[in-house]
Amino acid sequence: MSERRFYFAGLPDSGAVALSPDIVHHVAVLRLSAGAKIVLFDGAGKRADATLLDATHARIDRFEQTPPRAPLLLAVPLLKGDRQDWLVEKLCELGVSTLQPIVTERAVIRELSDNKRARMERLVVAACKQCGRADLMRIAPLADVASVRDATVLSPGAAVALAELSPSVLVVGPEGGLTDAEEVALVAAGGTRARLVGPILRAETAAIAAAAIALART
Repeated sequence: MSERRFYFAGLPDSGAVALSPDIVHHVAVLRLSAGAKIVLFDGAGKRADATLLDATHARIDRFEQTPPRAPLLLAVPLLKGDRQDWLVEKLCELGVSTLQPIVTERAVIRELSDNKRARMERLVVAACKQCGRADLMRIAPLADVASVRDATVLSPGAAVALAELSPSVLVVGPEGGLTDAEEVALVAAGGTRARLVGPILRAETAAIAAAAIALART
């Protein structure tokens, strides 16, 4: 049977804990009863095997702090609808530490509403439950691309392949790419141009492929 995983902010190391209303609801939906084994994680790397005591309480049986992962910030413009949802989910599953939404000259979406941010954060929690990750991918505030420093910038015409580098900050442009002026500014801010090998990809595909390549080298 697959693990029943629940997000528990402020998870203690031991003892009995009162479950949040959200966990209580999901426990009821899953029809779990006293004695059922569950996993709690706090979004900051803590993970605990636990046993349900009743419908609203659990006992922590074993606690561990998962090792910190190599940081990778991925800066990419906001996308429309399901494409954004899919991007958030897959980047979290891969192990990206921070998703930095950016505004570029060719970006279609230039605002991040509170509702959209909340949805992205819910998707992060759901992805962590699914993949077993104990730390939440951070959704950074929307920023202008010019604010990004020391980045590896995806550019189809770059001389260096991304697979040759080990970046901690990646910038992926929107459909149509970054402008020449934006690339020049990013390089002037300590950036390096790099290319993906193969055909031109959609923004979300390029972001996921770039993240996978970068994380494979950490």
